[in-house]
Amino acid sequence: MVIPKIKDIDIPFIFKKNIFTNDINLIKGNAAIKHSIKNLILTIQGERRFQPKVGTILSDSLFELATDDMHTEIENSIKSVLSDYEQRITNVDVSISLDIKTPNKVSVNITYTNISTEDEQLLSIVIPDFL
Repeated sequence: MVIPKIKDIDIPFIFKKNIFTNDINLIKGNAAIKHSIKNLILTIQGERRFQPKVGTILSDSLFELATDDMHTEIENSIKSVLSDYEQRITNVDVSISLDIKTPNKVSVNITYTNISTEDEQLLSIVIPDFL
């Protein structure tokens, strides 16, 4: 099986040109996968009009994270969207932790294996820093 090289377009709030090619910047490899994962888990279900099943319940549940059942629902939601829409990774493990000092601040740690390199990667996201 031939695995294609991983590339993605870097879309910040303001497009920045590559000074050498005068084109938009590309992100490659693990950075492209991490960028895609962040986009998928921070998307609210129903936000994408023609793909209403893309997204998680994470942002909807920020004020309800006190129960273990809610943790499990969010973890399952993240695992589901990543298994359905991010085909470049396997062995996804999600853990959620609350910051007791700062209310409604949640840390999401996602461990996964990049199928093209067989490397295990860790992505840590703090919510609501991205919201």
